[in-house]
Amino acid sequence: MPQKSKIVFFSDIHIGTNAATNWYQRSLHEPYLLAAFEYLQQQASSIQELVVVGDLVDQWTYEPSRTPPTFAEIAAANPRIFGGMVDGQRIPGALGAVLTALDGRVTYVGGNHDMSVTAEDVALIRDEQGRSPHYVRTPLYQPPAGRGGIVCTHGHIYSLLNAPDFIQNPRNGIPFAHFITRMAALWSVQQLAKMPPGSTAASLPGSGDPTGWPLAKDALHQLLEELKLKSLSLSDAVLSSLLELTGQKSDLTFHMLDGTRLTAADVVKAYPSILASYEQTASKSKELYGPLAGELALAEVDALNSIVHFAERLGNQGNHKVVVMGHTHVPVDEDEHQLFLGDCLYANCGFNCPSEPDMRLQDKRRYCTFTEVEIDEAERRFTVSTRYVTGEGGRYQVAAEPLTAPKSIDMSGPGRIATPAA
Repeated sequence: MPQKSKIVFFSDIHIGTNAATNWYQRSLHEPYLLAAFEYLQQQASSIQELVVVGDLVDQWTYEPSRTPPTFAEIAAANPRIFGGMVDGQRIPGALGAVLTALDGRVTYVGGNHDMSVTAEDVALIRDEQGRSPHYVRTPLYQPPAGRGGIVCTHGHIYSLLNAPDFIQNPRNGIPFAHFITRMAALWSVQQLAKMPPGSTAASLPGSGDPTGWPLAKDALHQLLEELKLKSLSLSDAVLSSLLELTGQKSDLTFHMLDGTRLTAADVVKAYPSILASYEQTASKSKELYGPLAGELALAEVDALNSIVHFAERLGNQGNHKVVVMGHTHVPVDEDEHQLFLGDCLYANCGFNCPSEPDMRLQDKRRYCTFTEVEIDEAERRFTVSTRYVTGEGGRYQVAAEPLTAPKSIDMSGPGRIATPAA
C-alpha cells in the first residue's frame, strides 16, 4: 500500500426512474454525479476502494398506485450512470468507467431504499472487462485497506422505522417506513399539482428527508405523546395521520415491487408491534445495538435524524477508529462542522439528491457530497474529509477544498480526541 492512499464512500444517491416523486432527478443531479465519478477516475492511483454505502438506487419514492421499478428498469432509465445506449452508441456508463479505473475495487453495501436489490442486480453493473462491484450481504463492512480500523454501514439498521423487519414481514423484510415513504410520495404529487407543469419532488424545498415524513418533526413528537394516552399501535397512529393529511381512506392500495397489493388497513395489521420487533432483533446483537435500542432508534434516529449514539457505540465496541454511515443525508452538524467523536471519527456521506431550492440557499446550502478517508501509513493516522461537487456557471467539478476542515485520528492504540488535520 502507498504511504498515503484513500477510501472513498458514497451513499444516498437515490437514483430512480426519474418519476416526478423521485428525489434524484436525472436532469438536475446527473451532472453532479458524473463530475464526482470523473474525479474518482482522475484520482484512481491514490484510491484503494470505492464503497457505495447504501441507497444507490431508490425503490421506495413512488406513490402507492405505482409499482416500484426493478433495478434493471432504473439502470435502463439512467444509461450514463449504469451503461447502455446513449446517442446511438453503447457506453459502459460512469460506474463501469470507475470500475475500470479502480481495477474492479468497487463495493456495494445495501441500504433501505435499495434493500430489495440483489447480487444478481448489482452484477448488471459491468465495465468493459466484465467486472462488477463486490456485493456485501451483511449490513456492516470493513474495507480491507482500513485493516479493521474503518467500518461502514448505511445506518438504517439503527432506525426503528427503517430497519429490515423479518419478524413482522418474513417474506422480504420490508419495514414500515417503506409505506411512510410511499405516502410521502403521494403527498408530493398533491403538492406538485399546485406548481408549474414539469415540477418534480426536486422542486420542493426540503425534499429528500430520509424518514420520508411529509410532516414536521414536532408532529411526530405529538404522535408519540398520543401513543402514550391511547391504545393505538405505532403503525396505526402514523398511517392514520398520513391518510388524513393526504385525504385518503384505509382502503388505499399499495402496489408492491413483488406484485402483491396491500391496503392501508392491511399494513396496520401487518405491523402491530414495531418496537417489540425491533427490540427482539436488537437483543440478538446487544454489542451492536446496546440498551434501550428501540427507544433510541425512534427518539434519536427517526425523530431527530441523528445517528451519532449508534455510531459511537459501533466504533467503541469494535475498536474502530473511523465509522462511516449514510441514511441521515447530513454530512455536517448544525454548526457546519464535520461530525466527529472523541474515541473515533464518525463521518456521514450526506447525499446526492438535494432539492434544487436547497442547493440555492445562502445559509446552510445543501450539496452533493461524499466522504474520503485518507490512510497515512507513515504517520499512522486516518483523516476524514467531506467532499462536494459544485456546479457554478454550469461547470460541474469536485471542489478543490473539502466542505469542512478535515479531521484526523491515530489509527492505532487507544482512541484520541479528533483534531483538525494540518
